[in-house]
Amino acid sequence: MLMSAALTAPNAIDSFMTDGIVAEKELGIPTTAPGEKKLGEWEHPKIMKGGGVFVQSGVYALCPEVGNPDTIVYKCRGFNPAKAGDDKLPWRERMRKAMFEDIPACWKAGDARYTFGLAVASRETETVIGCWKETKRHQQLDAMSRKRKLPKGLKLRRARAERLVPLDVNHRSLDLMSGRWSDARKVDWLDPEMKDLNDEADENDNVLAGRS
Repeated sequence: MLMSAALTAPNAIDSFMTDGIVAEKELGIPTTAPGEKKLGEWEHPKIMKGGGVFVQSGVYALCPEVGNPDTIVYKCRGFNPAKAGDDKLPWRERMRKAMFEDIPACWKAGDARYTFGLAVASRETETVIGCWKETKRHQQLDAMSRKRKLPKGLKLRRARAERLVPLDVNHRSLDLMSGRWSDARKVDWLDPEMKDLNDEADENDNVLAGRS
């Protein structure tokens, strides 16, 4: 359903969520009436007149109104917004500064990471899930998810400080035909060999991240 909707304007897509799409223009899909919700149908589109900032998957800000910072919607997967930036400022002002000033400045300067507060989310700490650690988390600004590739050129990377930059789709299969953009992830229980490869890739990611 997400892919079908995105393909009505493939060059206008900014971000995918589990149950939504952010695009630079309205998609050619049927939607419900404004204010109405129906299970399994697309809601009437919400227009972000002030645009937004997209750092990585789950880390972004959307601006419904121009010049009204109180309406900005912040998403900060994995870190504590109250620990971002200057602790003398209210958390919304910290997030506004981090997302719209500090991180774009890092992109422009070519800095690789930005520091946030750290969330608790692991089996070893499950007794305190829902709490925040006092230690800091470094957000890698020169990395992307497995779905998209970071621009190669430094000039293009720095351009993210001022505008959205198109990102190539990552090849997700080992046996892609030449010229294909992407491929559906093979289900582990249907393909034992792919399960082993996925497990190995996940373990490598955990090692590199210092989690194992």
